[in-house]
Amino acid sequence: MITSDQIVERMKAEIVGDVKEGIVPANVASFLDLHNFVDANCYGGAEEIFGEFVTESATDHEHQAKLDIVNSLITPAIEATDAWIKAGGIETALTLERVRAKPKGMKVTVYRPKELIGLGAPQAFLDDDHPKQGDWHQSAKAELLEGDPHMRLHQMGRDFLIYSMYHAREPRFLGYAVENFGAACKKLGYELPLTESDAVWLTYTKNEIEPAPPDEQQFLLSQIATVFGTKAAQEQADALGVRWPSRLGPTQSGPMPRHR
Repeated sequence: MITSDQIVERMKAEIVGDVKEGIVPANVASFLDLHNFVDANCYGGAEEIFGEFVTESATDHEHQAKLDIVNSLITPAIEATDAWIKAGGIETALTLERVRAKPKGMKVTVYRPKELIGLGAPQAFLDDDHPKQGDWHQSAKAELLEGDPHMRLHQMGRDFLIYSMYHAREPRFLGYAVENFGAACKKLGYELPLTESDAVWLTYTKNEIEPAPPDEQQFLLSQIATVFGTKAAQEQADALGVRWPSRLGPTQSGPMPRHR
């Protein structure tokens, strides 16, 4: 039996397809607004689902029960797709398609704004784009490989770690590298946390990471959870022999010390 999640994925694909065909504008604001351009009720194979479930009925009660089944599938799918549109999902999907189709040579650079104490949250830029106002620190950079998108992300992650290699064994700076990687992935059109088909976190053993205060360990784990998912963070916590999640760890990064 089809699920609401499957309907959502089909809705997303069909909406993006209509945007690429010029039927629906890329900046449509909600699922409701789609009705200004198409019969949005047909997205996700709704007519097929209706025909499959709402067959000839002997009684009104039986007919209503079949309608309820359809509504239990379609309504959550519309709500999820509406939230996806409002979160910028259309532009994200289009960006991801462009990135995956682009040949080698695309550069990804991450900058952090210099603040009164340390550095702020990372922002990613593509190709020759860069911050044009304010005082910024270049925190990471990579050039995407040609070919398999999965390998391109793994190479980018490796390049980000190499960029800060002198700190690569310290949890705090590993956390910053993961945070940079997440910012770059979002710029490339990926949704966080990444799926295992996008990229995976390669768990460090306890001997591969320098001892650190609990808050720095928790910071690393929180960044892993944000970018790679809670399962990856739990596996890393188990490898380090620490409890996660913990109240000790910040939910987001504080000011980042300036690099030497």
